[in-house]
This record gives sequence, structure tokens and C-alpha cells, in this order.
Amino acid sequence: MFSSSSRNSLLSPWTSMEQSDSEALDISTKVQLHGVLWKRPFGRPSAKWSRRFFIIKDSFLLYYAESEKRNFESNRYFNIHPKGVIPLGGCVVSANEDMGMPFAIVVNLEDFTGTIVLAAESEEEQVQWIEMLQESGKVTWKNSQLGEAMIESLEAQGLQLAKEKQEYLGKKEKGHLSIKAE
Repeated sequence: MFSSSSRNSLLSPWTSMEQSDSEALDISTKVQLHGVLWKRPFGRPSAKWSRRFFIIKDSFLLYYAESEKRNFESNRYFNIHPKGVIPLGGCVVSANEDMGMPFAIVVNLEDFTGTIVLAAESEEEQVQWIEMLQESGKVTWKNSQLGEAMIESLEAQGLQLAKEKQEYLGKKEKGHLSIKAE
């Protein structure tokens, strides 16, 4: 999880749009899933669970006070200053009923020690959150870099083929192509 001092730089790509006074972001920028879940404090298994409003956006799990749900659903905007931001790239997600709450979800992150423990209100919600968390975990920095390298390679191949086509057409127009008879 990132501290409040690193949140602003983390979320800066989203804040390039004009902001209202309440520093909200239009959700038309694609939120994958949102809703209220129970959250156990990090690293304190015996601590009291609390209800939080969660948003999955671009492979990040953002969480807020439960009251933020009302603003999100009525205004179609969400606050860009969450209580916490959790990068999901490379996470391992599982259901676990032995966490003190039914419909518990355990999120293990490769870059952090410890686990994030959440709980849904129903089995259907639990399945939905697990699926979206797993999907979001597939987007890692390494995968992103591989994707960029693949795009660069394909662009280079496309440029080379275009160059070869131009050379071929140039030779054809000048009559320099000879057809071999067999």
C-alpha cells in the first residue's frame, strides 16, 4: 500500500483532466468494479473489521470510507484522495473461510509482505471480486514492458515491409524487374 505522500504522484495520470473543487474524477474513465467490502487492518489479524468502499481501476485497488459510495453513485465521480491505494500487479487472490468472516478474500502481493484480507457480503459478490482482482493482477510492470517491446518490434517489421514494398514498386515502375521463365 502506498502512503498519502506517494498517492498524488501515483494518481497523477488520472489528474490531468480538469478537476472540480472537490477533487473528483469522472468515472467515465472506466472503473472495473466498485462496492463495499469488509476490510481487516493490515498485519493485525485480531483487529476489528471495518466496512470500506472499494474501486478497482487500472490494476489498482483504491479504498475509501464507506460514505464515499453515496458520492460515487449519485455524482458519478470519485475522490482522488483514497484512504489507500494497492497495486494489484502480480497479486495472488484466493477465497478463505478461515479468516473470521464468511466470504473472505485474501490478496497476497509480490512486492509486499503480509496479506490484505477483505470480505464480501455474499458468495456471489466474493466470486465477482476474486475474478476481477485476479484479472487486474495479470497487469504487471514486466508484462507491460513485454507488451511495449512487442509493439515496437511489430512497428519495426511494418516499417521494413513498407520500405521493401516501396522499393519493389519503384523497381516495377522503372521496368527493372525481370521475370524468370522456367
